[in-house]
Formats: sequence, C-alpha cells, structure tokens
Amino acid sequence: MSVVVCKLPKSGLGNQLFPLMHALVFAKLNRLPVIVIGYHSIKLGPWIRREKRKRNYRGYFTFEKSRMGEWRDRIQVKRLRKTNETVVEPEVRQLPNNALQHKLFLFSETGDYHDYFRRLKAHRQEVIDLLYSVIQPSIIAELNEKETPVIGVHIRMGDFRPLEEGETYQSGHVRPPQSLFVELINNIRQVNGKDLAVTIFTDGYRKELQQILSLKNTVLMDNNYDLIDLLLLSKSQLILPTQASTFSAWGVFLSEAPAVLPFEYYNKLRINNDCTKTYEGKFNKENEILITHIKAL
Repeated sequence: MSVVVCKLPKSGLGNQLFPLMHALVFAKLNRLPVIVIGYHSIKLGPWIRREKRKRNYRGYFTFEKSRMGEWRDRIQVKRLRKTNETVVEPEVRQLPNNALQHKLFLFSETGDYHDYFRRLKAHRQEVIDLLYSVIQPSIIAELNEKETPVIGVHIRMGDFRPLEEGETYQSGHVRPPQSLFVELINNIRQVNGKDLAVTIFTDGYRKELQQILSLKNTVLMDNNYDLIDLLLLSKSQLILPTQASTFSAWGVFLSEAPAVLPFEYYNKLRINNDCTKTYEGKFNKENEILITHIKAL
C-alpha cells in the first residue's frame, strides 16, 4: 500500500503548516491516504525562553488522535518503510500511476526562506480549502464569532532577538522595531483620512508593545488559539506582516488582502502576484492598486 506521511517538526505553527499542506495537497492530487505524526511532540524552547506562547497546537485538527493512537501510527509508518520505497519531499504534483506503486512519500521539511510557497503557489486555492477542511469545527466556530480586522499587524517577538542599540533593522530573525509599524499605520491612515482600526497579533507581552498600543484605535488580540490568530490575520482587510516570520507569511498567503511591509520578500508569496490585483511590498503612494484599496477601507 502506498501512503503519504507528514512528520510535523518541533517548531512553530507556521513552519508546521508547510509539511502538512505539502502532504495533504500531494495526497489529494494522487488519491493516497495520509498519516500525520508529530503533533504530540513536546517543545521545550518556548518554556526555556519564557515565551508567551508555548506552541502547543494539540486539538486544532481533525486528524489528531490520542497519544496511543499516534504511537500506533508511528509503528505503522515503520512497518510501511520496510515494505515500500521511501520518497522524501517529492514535488507537489500528480504523478503517473507507475510512480505511485509501493511508495511511502515523506514530508517533513519547512518552507524555503527565499521562496516559502514555491511548491504550493500553483495549488493556492486547494491549500486554503484543504486547510479549512481539517480544522476542528469548534475552532472554525470560534473564528467566525470574531470581528474581521481592518488593519491586521503581526509583530513577531518570541525567539526573535531584540534589535541591538545602534543596529539598523535589516529583517532576518530580529524583532522589527515598533516604530516601523507605527510609521506604516500613520501613512495608511493619512491616505484614508480616518484613524482606521488596528489589531495587533503577537507572541510578545503587552508591556513590550506600549509604543504601538499607544496609537489611537489600536487593540491587542489576546488569549486566542494561535491558529485562530493566524486565520484572523489572514482575514484582515490590510496586513502588516513581520519579515522572516512564517506565521506572517501564512497570514498573507491565505489572504486576498494587500500586504505592506518594510522590506520586499525575495519572491512574492502568492501565485502570479504582479501587484495588478493585490499588493505585496513596501508602502508606495504611487501604486494605484494599494492606494485605491486603502481609501476604500
């Protein structure tokens, strides 16, 4: 029996979604069953670093089983690897029937920093549909009760190091200065003419966010499941993401909204995004698509 196996890494939700969605899309294209393992793994890093979010995602998805159930799945995977050829990280596409026989297709890698969604861009709508199909109904119900953000801002902190004194922010795994987001919000509000509502999504503590929270009509989205925060961010009418955060990247990828950020991504996150339908990039008063969208908020 051929099968698709997704082994979730011991990492944050954004990084876990890459192998999960690679596996789910590949399995659907090739009509194969999927076994997901790794969702009961304990992540010590957030506890050691005293992060606000402890990255416990159990109970989010319908494929999850008890610890004993996952243990049985792990045993089954070991047995299947003895009788099937293991194919690691195949391209996400439909394969000919003769390439599907007696195979175990294994997905465990996260996205490539230089092109996060290279293997998923061509299947973007399928990714969205499949993701929502495996989320627990209780999570969807709670999400649907939330008000849609106007400007959704994701400020990654957690394991990103603080900017050192005198250091110039150049993206990477560094906490972005709140002043960058404050400037973007002020520019957007100036174009629109109103103090548009701002919702902050973050893994940081309230006391660390006083600069941006001091802005008018700005609230901190707190005490949600991480998955609800990610999906709610994606539903924002305008997104201000953190560079190098896969959580932010997924928020943009799942969205139709413009994404405004201090630095360009190496590659656009969404398929065929040439900024003629939506927008990804720096704040640009000359971009008609972006400015028209901001004025309509």
